[in-house]
Amino acid sequence: MREIRVNYNVPKTDRHEYTYKDGKRIKKEDSGIRYAYIDDGGLLHITKWEDTASEYGNGVYIAADDIKGKNGLPEIDGKTYCVWGAGKDWVRISKKTREKFYTKARNEAVKVTTHPNHEDRAGAYEILRKIYTAVEDRLDEESRKRA
Repeated sequence: MREIRVNYNVPKTDRHEYTYKDGKRIKKEDSGIRYAYIDDGGLLHITKWEDTASEYGNGVYIAADDIKGKNGLPEIDGKTYCVWGAGKDWVRISKKTREKFYTKARNEAVKVTTHPNHEDRAGAYEILRKIYTAVEDRLDEESRKRA
């Protein structure tokens, strides 16, 4: 499930992982939903808290249950990814060098860029590319509405 949301005024949530009953600490059940947003620097983040995604993602974020997060970054199959941008068939994986990872070969390309020993990452990057472009497109749409 992936649902794009536009909400500028999400109330602050109770951020405690545990509740107390009869003097015993009980872990709260995790819904499994994570929120993906793009910060002002262009980096894709994942958080458990909807209010954080709304605040730092300029009110536009995606609620998804098929992705996890580790230290604020997306994590798929135990690997953490940094995504700084995305396009039709690529994701930018470095801010300073503008290095791109092509998720699929271009139909019109004469030279095909391959990523040896990284075939397992292509699927994960494709998921992240779709999330990034969806959020970015909605951010652009919202900024045009405000202008």
